[in-house]
Amino acid sequence: MAEFLLVQYPADRPVWVDDQKCGFTNVTIQVGEGHHTVDLGPNADYTPPSQFVEVRGCPEEAPKTISFSPKRSNESL
Repeated sequence: MAEFLLVQYPADRPVWVDDQKCGFTNVTIQVGEGHHTVDLGPNADYTPPSQFVEVRGCPEEAPKTISFSPKRSNESL
């Protein structure tokens, strides 16, 4: 069953779901139902480094929404 995920970030970035690039931030993307690990790719200048989410019962008009934030300059990469 198709499920939908919205990953929020202040800038456009690729979104990786289960180690595969599958879309971009701030755009609803389609994923399979279940548990997924989500991150913004290898340049880990954001926090948290990844998120483990369950996507179930999330139609396109009401996607599962998660957020990442840029690391502050005093946080280590």
